[in-house]
Formats: sequence, C-alpha cells, structure tokens
Amino acid sequence: MPLLENIGRVDRVFIPITDENHYTLLVFDTGAAKWTHFNSFRWTSEQTLQYYHKKAIVLVETANIFLCLLKECAAVSLKTKLVQIPDFDAKKPRGLNEASARMITKILASNELTPEYAQTMTYLICHDTTNFKLTENRECPQQANNS
Repeated sequence: MPLLENIGRVDRVFIPITDENHYTLLVFDTGAAKWTHFNSFRWTSEQTLQYYHKKAIVLVETANIFLCLLKECAAVSLKTKLVQIPDFDAKKPRGLNEASARMITKILASNELTPEYAQTMTYLICHDTTNFKLTENRECPQQANNS
C-alpha cells in the first residue's frame, strides 16, 4: 500500500487516476499536508472539470478517512511494533463502504510495523489528519483540444 508505506518518508505521493482514455494526477504533499489534483483537460468545459474533480474528491475522502482511522491506532502500533487495525465496524466511517473496509483490513492484517510504516505512524500522530484539503491546480499544462 504505497500511501501507507510512503507518507512518512517522502515529500510527495503521486497517485494517477485513470478514466478510460484520460488520466489525471492526484498528489499528496506531505510538507504542506494537502492534496492537489492536476487535470490537463480543463479547457473543455466546467462540466468536464467537475467530472474529473469529483473522482479526485472521492479518492481523497476515502484516503482521509483511512488516515484518520490509522491515526487513532498509531500510538499503539508504534508501541507494539504491529500495525493495528482500526475497528471499522465500531466507527462506521461515512464514505467508506464495507468492501473498502474489508480490503483495508486485509492489507493491514498482513503487515508488521516496518520502519516505513513506523515513519508514517509518526507522521500521522504529528499532523491533523482531519484537515488534509484538496485543491485543483489551475496552472497545470493543458492538453490541446485537437489531441
């Protein structure tokens, strides 16, 4: 799970978002503690912009829920040296469906606390995970409308 392994030890995490024949890029800046969405299709219409931006919003909301839940377990994870699994059933986080919760639980259940995970847990403890905002980059180079 690249986000979990890298968030505590890199400056940025890059997440490509695919949609049939168009790609956008979601970047998590760990220093600024914010998400930025890059879309080279902005020129087409506001409706197109919103379509791709909504995909980024869903991904960011899911990642933020996941990071908030991990933060609740971070201190215990560092103490026991095992990745603690958040209690998704007790929390019933809004926006995280049951299939996603099962997948996350399965991924975490197989992971010992590696040095990379420990760095991420330390990062989560030190940051307000409820406030990782998403911005749309308006300076992204644009794809020509005839390409």
